[in-house]
Amino acid sequence: MADEKNADRSSIEIKNLLRKLDPDRGKHGDRVRAMTKFRNYVTNGKSPEFYDDDIPLLFLGNAAPDAFLDPDDDTLVGLYGLFQACGSTGSEGALKRSARPALELCKQLLIDWKENGQKKGDNNFFATSFLSLPVQYYSHMSLDLHCRGDDRGGAKLEAFQLIVFILLKHLTEDGENEAPLMLEDVLGSSPKAQQEFELWSARHVQSTDREIMKKNAASREKELKYQQSQDALARKAMGAGAGSDDMDEVNDLPTSKTAVD
Repeated sequence: MADEKNADRSSIEIKNLLRKLDPDRGKHGDRVRAMTKFRNYVTNGKSPEFYDDDIPLLFLGNAAPDAFLDPDDDTLVGLYGLFQACGSTGSEGALKRSARPALELCKQLLIDWKENGQKKGDNNFFATSFLSLPVQYYSHMSLDLHCRGDDRGGAKLEAFQLIVFILLKHLTEDGENEAPLMLEDVLGSSPKAQQEFELWSARHVQSTDREIMKKNAASREKELKYQQSQDALARKAMGAGAGSDDMDEVNDLPTSKTAVD
């Protein structure tokens, strides 16, 4: 259980950071200083305490899942999360300059920083919360733009490292089990970003980790096909009038979950 006094201090530090992240409410230098201040708060000295609800708030601001937001807390209205800061773009669609330090801060909190007593191979509490998020929330970070190499605001290396982290370790929402993903889940339909990642990973990711990512991608693809088959059967059962093409689709898809070899 979090120490309440220290956890209350952490809640204040998170909200102070998030109030500075919205690019429409302040200057680039103010955002960078706020991120530096928060990084120093976390990494200097004894590991701070956090309430469980505060970590998704840190990542997503008021876009966090409803379960983590207090509807009676007016201070949460309009808060811009760290993920949105990573993915913030200007009028021409290019990443803002502050997107780079935001993604660098994410990588530091999730991968580099070790909390007190953390064992080798374990995740810190930021990472556990991050990896347990449903995949759609990662889109706020615009990792595809970072991977494509935006010189102004991109953090290409950090984006690659975070993608590997997600593809190796993604978890179910309760944090108890593995929930494999594939590259398309994280980067969407961006061939350029996927190509950049694959070129980098072939040179810099260990072969054992590449095999794990390959196996996870196969598991994810099989899961999606199973979901499609269940959706098609449900449509038929509801009298949606599935035609021959729909039935061909159903017949080609798996009707039960099986492990991927």
